[in-house]
Amino acid sequence: DVPTAFFTTLTLWLALRAHERATLVRFALAGAAVGLAASAKYNGVVALVVLLAVAWFGAGTISERARRSLIIGVAAGAA
Repeated sequence: DVPTAFFTTLTLWLALRAHERATLVRFALAGAAVGLAASAKYNGVVALVVLLAVAWFGAGTISERARRSLIIGVAAGAA
């Protein structure tokens, strides 16, 4: 439970940083943290909802939002 809590908290912190400055690298790091949280324990994937909300409700066009979501999914799957 401790690794899941750590990686979930890390995901939330990285999501906040990605919201402050929306770069693909920041979203990729947050996506990797979601993947690590989910690999520690399956219910860590709940943090993915928060991260996708940050990606979709942030500034930018529809294509930028879709690109962020794709980066998050690839990074989460790779981790």
